[in-house]
Amino acid sequence: MSVGLGIAMTAARSSLLTTQQQLAVISNNLANASDTSYHRQSTIVTSNITVQGDAAYYGTGCKISEVVRHYDSALENSLRTAISDDGYWQTYSSQLESINDVVATDGDNPLSEDMNDFISSLESLVNSPEDESVRTELLSSAETLCDTINANYSSMNSLKNYIASNDSTGTGELADSVDEVNSALQEIAKLNDEIAEFEANVYLDEKANTLRDQRDALCQTVSEY
Repeated sequence: MSVGLGIAMTAARSSLLTTQQQLAVISNNLANASDTSYHRQSTIVTSNITVQGDAAYYGTGCKISEVVRHYDSALENSLRTAISDDGYWQTYSSQLESINDVVATDGDNPLSEDMNDFISSLESLVNSPEDESVRTELLSSAETLCDTINANYSSMNSLKNYIASNDSTGTGELADSVDEVNSALQEIAKLNDEIAEFEANVYLDEKANTLRDQRDALCQTVSEY
């Protein structure tokens, strides 16, 4: 009778501990519900060993054999591809807007207008070559056109250097992005080592779910570039 009671207490204790662990996993899910890089977790419960008693076999309760991280590799890859495409078009659109601000400020096109004024002045000079006022107007429109071309060239050159400088400094938005990506890749490599070390520990026998979430968040950051 005492043996049976001991087994019953062992089974009850393991069931309580298992339920406590399940509640901890559920609480963790709720606490991270707003974290977009977090993947929901659930538990797999298995039976403990069965022992032989005087007259029968007795169960010794249950345990959590694994905490499962709900991860769909195909879905994640599709998401990263979409994020990467969106990042490309966002950058493309941003640079086009910058170019548009240079060549067509506030929706106007000063270069086109100045070019038309110059051509009109040139035609007037052809029709009235002896008219001094026409000559003066032509010189003025030519100077204005040159100033606009030079201003556009300077602005476009500044925009180009903002993206990637054409000197030996290696500066610009492109270089900054490369540095940021390299930094993220180094963090990913570090996390890979930590995951491998954690999951190789036979005493823990667990998946590094939190580390894997951190790695996926960094992979998503890289895909944005």
